[in-house]
Amino acid sequence: MQGLAGESGGNVLDVIVGVQGRALSGGERQRIALGRALARHTSVIVLDEPTSSQDPSREARVLEQVRRRVPTIIAITHREALLEMADRVYQVDKGRVVESGARRQAATTRQSG
Repeated sequence: MQGLAGESGGNVLDVIVGVQGRALSGGERQRIALGRALARHTSVIVLDEPTSSQDPSREARVLEQVRRRVPTIIAITHREALLEMADRVYQVDKGRVVESGARRQAATTRQSG
């Protein structure tokens, strides 16, 4: 099967993705969903584990592109790469904010706590 990268040299727009994208990997589906959201030129985007199916190298590139194009990103994540690029971090437990602060403060508290 050919991935979205177009390994066979064909046009990526001609790739058969299957019913509801089932022929795609999880990472490919995530990149398509993010691409569709970015195409709307929105000023706020809400992401829930947006790069969970990405390898670390691709994750960094994807997150950088999202950050360049969207002024306000609200992300729900457990992944360090996304936490590290945050301006503010809120830790939620059982529906309540139990900790908040600037990225460096929250990261320091998590490590020492």
